[in-house]
Amino acid sequence: MNISQKLYISQKECFDAIIKSVIYDIKQSTGKSKQMRQLEGFSYQRDMSNGARATVKITEVKPYEIYVFETKSRVNTHTTTYAIKSTSENTCEASYHEKLKQKVRFKS
Repeated sequence: MNISQKLYISQKECFDAIIKSVIYDIKQSTGKSKQMRQLEGFSYQRDMSNGARATVKITEVKPYEIYVFETKSRVNTHTTTYAIKSTSENTCEASYHEKLKQKVRFKS
């Protein structure tokens, strides 16, 4: 899935909102407080909305431009990328890309 949207906020404001949400999710899931510089490579367990448990691993954080994470469950792996490009001082284009990789199960 790919979605792109022009936003009437700066690239920095958009990225900061994403990171603020990530830091909140980590705090809710683990009780740990993290800063942006500590996110890349960090992984944690979280409960999904369907009740399943998944492992989230933050794979890339490039301030104000890119945020990438993987969510692994027992059934599949989602790779999610947020890319933010400045289009002017007060506008940006935010892109969301999600890739799904299902685990193959063989029945005997």
